[in-house]
Amino acid sequence: MGVRLGFCGAFGKVGIKFLEYFSQSSNENVVLTLIIIKEKNDEYQKVGNQYKSLFNNIKVITEGDKLEKFKDSFDVILDFSTPSATVRRALECSELLKPFVTGTTGFSSNDLQKLIEYAQTIPIIIAQNFTWGINFIFSILKNYTEIIPENYFVEVYESHGPQKVDAPSGTAKRIIEILKSGKFFKNVFINNFNIPLAPHDLQVLVSRNSQNTNEHKISIRGPYEEVTIHHKSFSREVYIENALKACIYSLSLKPGLYYFENINQHIIRNLSNPEVHKKLN
Repeated sequence: MGVRLGFCGAFGKVGIKFLEYFSQSSNENVVLTLIIIKEKNDEYQKVGNQYKSLFNNIKVITEGDKLEKFKDSFDVILDFSTPSATVRRALECSELLKPFVTGTTGFSSNDLQKLIEYAQTIPIIIAQNFTWGINFIFSILKNYTEIIPENYFVEVYESHGPQKVDAPSGTAKRIIEILKSGKFFKNVFINNFNIPLAPHDLQVLVSRNSQNTNEHKISIRGPYEEVTIHHKSFSREVYIENALKACIYSLSLKPGLYYFENINQHIIRNLSNPEVHKKLN
């Protein structure tokens, strides 16, 4: 039997793709054993019962249920919910000494402080984005932002569907953080179309009109050239494999707060080693 996975946020946009993935394919390394639904109403309960019939021995609980009652049903929690729900479930996992992996974004500084506190007893992995492509872009920016010439303009563009709550997205915010750490920006403008920009200004454009793709683009323009780094994801399924790898890998980590972008290469290398799977199974 593989790693027993509890999933929080099962009926969000990403969550539904995860459930579809588990219902349509076989993953010998991860077994879905627990899903957490938003509330007990007819719609959620109907879908919950549907997935009960698809998976053997799966437990369906609601946000009001305590994880302590189901501690023997899962090894790790994967979370795609809301900041408040994430913090609450991370606290419960810290009390149960269960690893916690989250792809939720939009945390306040207070939320992050709480996660740091909980990570003193368990490994917590936070991902602004689980896709290989975005983490590749993070790596490029970390290595080369500081050598962007002083007279070059930088623009960040991100586009999601209208249901996306945080703006800019968590991924865009991380891109901005990396850019600011490597190059001096006096101002960061969000959707500013009227004020002329200077080279020390960072322009961030946000759209919530996309229907089928999520998009992030960094444009670096000089007097005689332009460099564009562009990422599109066409399906939320792109998050699945790396998120599951993070869950498996979390079981081998010591307590601490880990950012996926800093450990994703290590995860991929280690999980390609059959000996790792033997230890985890």
